[in-house]
Amino acid sequence: MGMAIARRAKIMKRSKFNRPSGLVAVPRVLALSCGVFGVGFPAQADTILLPADLKPGQTFQVAFVTNGTLTAESNDIAVFNNFVTHAAAAAGLDVINGQPVTWTAIISTATVNARDNAPQIAPVYDVDTRLITAVSGGLWNTTSKFLNNPINTTESGNQLLWGYVGTGSNASGMSSPGPTFGNAAPLMAQGDLTSIFPSWLANAYLFPGATYHLYALSSPITVRDPNQNPGGNPGGNPGGDPGGTPTVPEASSLRLGFLGFLTLLARWARGRWRTRGGD
Repeated sequence: MGMAIARRAKIMKRSKFNRPSGLVAVPRVLALSCGVFGVGFPAQADTILLPADLKPGQTFQVAFVTNGTLTAESNDIAVFNNFVTHAAAAAGLDVINGQPVTWTAIISTATVNARDNAPQIAPVYDVDTRLITAVSGGLWNTTSKFLNNPINTTESGNQLLWGYVGTGSNASGMSSPGPTFGNAAPLMAQGDLTSIFPSWLANAYLFPGATYHLYALSSPITVRDPNQNPGGNPGGNPGGDPGGTPTVPEASSLRLGFLGFLTLLARWARGRWRTRGGD
């Protein structure tokens, strides 16, 4: 059993989010629970992102470009919001820093602007905690200040070298006259995922029937104190009681739990044998 737990620990260390970076990106935390016989099993997964230039308590948002693609023929904004939401959930990004996260697509239809569907009110980073823009509303004003890095990292942490991103928007995040999502016009606005200039959002026009990657933006996320648990109190346990310590059983405690069970079993058997001997 000890060897099995050690192998599981090695697998956790090889998480795709746990690779060297200039900033701090902590991989998903997998809590272990102890069963009746001291056997550990997954209980909760949580992606932890800690941008190095932000302090605990400050908020930020995360952006990614979807690894998958779809056409831009629907005029229902919910279709595209659902697409990026499912992509994020599949990558474990539906809970970040212990907080449920809402994801929306950076696209415009004839009736909805990208800047309204995906409001940007805090600094934006990618899933590797690379800074995209530190300015509130900076996504929609790249003519004045370029992005720090392109949004070319997918939900799973891979970087795309090129690709068309459907946006249906102009450089201000507004519905581009005619070439929006679901419009009957022969062309649709698209962005360049390698760009830090206004062309990241409004680069050219392509046919709506083509397949596109999508940009996704999260709801605001609060930076978590590395010494703080998901309950929100420094040093507290998951229930939020201050002064406690997180109780995650280690390999030694799991072994002791199993050995304790064997000891009780042996005592019961010995007592039963003695009772029979005295009859």
